[in-house]
Amino acid sequence: MEVLLLWPLLVLIRSDFRERQVGVPALLAFGGIQWGICIAESGTAVFAERVLENFLLLAVWGVGTGIWFRWLRPGRKGVRTGWIGKGDVAFLVCFLPVFALRLFLVFLLVSFGISLIYWLISGKNHSATIPLVSMIGICYLPVLFFRMYGY
Repeated sequence: MEVLLLWPLLVLIRSDFRERQVGVPALLAFGGIQWGICIAESGTAVFAERVLENFLLLAVWGVGTGIWFRWLRPGRKGVRTGWIGKGDVAFLVCFLPVFALRLFLVFLLVSFGISLIYWLISGKNHSATIPLVSMIGICYLPVLFFRMYGY
């Protein structure tokens, strides 16, 4: 069933790289298919547990980032003014039921690290924003292929 995720994921990656925006239809398709697959494969109890745990992780991470921008970096561009967009947050919500808590944390750290490296190498020259959806999507592609082939 994971093959159904490829088309909306590739559309999201492409649009984020080109326009730094993601389309709502592709985002809804990706999220709906992703959540449906997770419910079908793991059941509602595991699904609910993962969503709750991973949501709390993202909430703590978001509050910590907000505090860091608000008090430790006053006068700089903050979370509300362009560092992370609504599409980035919505895309992250699509991943809530996919991983157990520890794997979700590892996935986020690796994805954000690769995003930061990409931005430092090439993004600073032509854009002030990181293509977060694209980089997280690219990091998710190997996971998706492993799951499609039963690993």
